[in-house]
Amino acid sequence: MFVAFLLSALAQQRHRPLSVEELAAASPVSGVAVVERIDTRIDPETRAVYTDAALVFHEIWAGEAAPGFLLTQVGGTQGGRTSAMPGWNYRLVPGERIAVFAVPWKGPYHVVKGMRQGLFHIDAGHGAVRDLDDRRLTLDALRGTVQGVLGKTPVRAAPPEEQGRPPGLRSSSRPESFRWWLPVVGILGLWI
Repeated sequence: MFVAFLLSALAQQRHRPLSVEELAAASPVSGVAVVERIDTRIDPETRAVYTDAALVFHEIWAGEAAPGFLLTQVGGTQGGRTSAMPGWNYRLVPGERIAVFAVPWKGPYHVVKGMRQGLFHIDAGHGAVRDLDDRRLTLDALRGTVQGVLGKTPVRAAPPEEQGRPPGLRSSSRPESFRWWLPVVGILGLWI
């Protein structure tokens, strides 16, 4: 009982806040993603409940984020069983846009860097981001800081409906004027 209390107290202590520069330098995967779905599961070894968020990345700042990228956290509710880990809790909603700094964990799973410090919610339409400690900045400022640390330009990922298609077949690989003009040429029968 005392050990459980001690572990809980230690987990609740606030850790030294990580700067965006530290998050960028220490996170093998980072970028802007949309939460596709949320699932919960019970780990067969530990019997702990985990909440998994499937993410679709639209910008990749560092590393690789294949379709089916899973961000996991200890805690959740499954089959009438609820668990939580103080200091690690955050809530994601399907359709929500986030900026995330993640590190690999067990198997296909990744966790947020710095317990939850590497998770930024992006306000719809405003380009403002905030972390769970209510630290606020713009998405452009966050992106620029990461670019300065990593020394490279963020890569824009293909839209989800085009992921897996060869680059030459992606509609986004055509200039905007070409996409507009092609149907007009086809209708007029001027296709060469």
